[in-house]
Amino acid sequence: MLTLFRYNWQVREEWFDWCEGVPDEELTRQRIGGVGSFLRTLWHIVDSEYSWIRAMEGKPDVQLPFEVELSNLV
Repeated sequence: MLTLFRYNWQVREEWFDWCEGVPDEELTRQRIGGVGSFLRTLWHIVDSEYSWIRAMEGKPDVQLPFEVELSNLV
């Protein structure tokens, strides 16, 4: 299980690295599949991971807002 967890984090980091070179317009452009855009899909992945971690800690789930300015992410 630990191997899968580490692999998941490695791949997520690789996606974040890839996103650094992608223009904002492409990150937010609506697409078919996923949950709309690349940015929303990655947000969904991170939000899901956070929910799982809180569940393993015995903490209640929280809803994190997606509303975010791209300029604040850099």
